[in-house]
Amino acid sequence: MTKIKNRCDVVINISTGGSLGMTIAERLQPVILFRPELASLNAGSMNFALFHALERYRDFKYDWEKAYLAMTEDFIFPNTFKSMGEYLEAFRSTDTKPEFEAYDAGMVNNIAFLIQNGHTRGPVLIQFVMGILGGIGAHVKNLVFLVNYARRQLGEFHFSVCVAGRSQFPLGTPGDPVSPLGRSRPGGAGGQSLPREGQAGQEQRRTGGEDGPHRQGTGTGTRHTRRGAPDARSQGPRWGQFLRGSRDRITEP
Repeated sequence: MTKIKNRCDVVINISTGGSLGMTIAERLQPVILFRPELASLNAGSMNFALFHALERYRDFKYDWEKAYLAMTEDFIFPNTFKSMGEYLEAFRSTDTKPEFEAYDAGMVNNIAFLIQNGHTRGPVLIQFVMGILGGIGAHVKNLVFLVNYARRQLGEFHFSVCVAGRSQFPLGTPGDPVSPLGRSRPGGAGGQSLPREGQAGQEQRRTGGEDGPHRQGTGTGTRHTRRGAPDARSQGPRWGQFLRGSRDRITEP
């Protein structure tokens, strides 16, 4: 990370999802060690299922891979309210802004609860993660639903889209055609916005049709977001400006 920061002016987002089965302390180690500007915070527990990939793959490069996939048939990815509070406390100590990862609509409710009870402040940044078996399917109609539902629950918020497998491209397009970050305000005012529920069918046709449900994926790792790309200026407030200007009020209770 030091080499990256020395060579370019980027905002680095570290994943704290870790490997399935890691403890909260293990998952928080990168935040404590590197003190990043952004880090993911999974917004709820879920069935994080990868076992169905065994139907498509027979040969594996490493001995552990088959057993790792198989164990997810009986595995809960734990992100309790207690652990989310521990995450936010650690993030405050390192001046790290949370990127809430929402795999389904119920996790939007969890984020609303954290805001309403003073654990964090809005406008929050949400990454809608789609296409994992156990979470919401990878379909543009589902993305439209999530964004509009979050508008109702949260008011102003910021969002990006992450999809397991090949659906990343067609679903990233309606989210924001310029950068991986979209901006949403109540009623759709502000920068780039998605269509309402009634427009989702038309948007789906433009983005290449419906993809198969729950493509196999392994989550996301470290991501890099460009600051202030010139073409993004017409899409609303610049990402770097948002991060620097709202970090304190988002991460401090």
